[in-house]
Amino acid sequence: MLSYEVVRRAIEFGRPERLPMRFDVLGINDVQEVDRNQIGAGDITKRETFDEWGCRWVRSEITNMGQVKGHPLENWAALGSYEWPDPDDPRLYEDMESRFEGSNGKYVLTRIFMLLFERMHSLRGMENVLMDFHLERKRIEMLADRIVEYDLAIIRNISEQFPGQIHGFCFSDDWGTEKNTFISPILWRDFFK
Repeated sequence: MLSYEVVRRAIEFGRPERLPMRFDVLGINDVQEVDRNQIGAGDITKRETFDEWGCRWVRSEITNMGQVKGHPLENWAALGSYEWPDPDDPRLYEDMESRFEGSNGKYVLTRIFMLLFERMHSLRGMENVLMDFHLERKRIEMLADRIVEYDLAIIRNISEQFPGQIHGFCFSDDWGTEKNTFISPILWRDFFK
């Protein structure tokens, strides 16, 4: 059974002959990741970078992904001059075709890092976003809508450029700590659901 079929059957609860594996350290992987380019923030060797959204990423002297320390929309006054990233920017997709190499028979995934809530607080700052749900509802709804529009355009562009070649999309969004969610379930249902 090909890796693709093992993963597909596992996702669909279709009783694959074995569990799918994703163990990159040992070179065992039923999945091939074909990611688009992360403009600006992708170079983890630099201490400070800016991603395509204008968020400033800072890293320690130890190589790591870093964290957002500069929020381009920390103040709503910046909204009028803010330059939204372009999901049609060809640099996002440059050389993506070559990343399919070795994917024959595998389940091919791509991803969107920082899908919605993470992107909201990377743009505004966590404290601001949490207050915005109550004090700036219209603005935070607009921000969420713009982020979703961008993400949907990325999905559409990848699907159109590589029809039938991508089997799944991975998304990241951190919704809580080890003990609690960042917002109440009632607010989550009201705003995000």
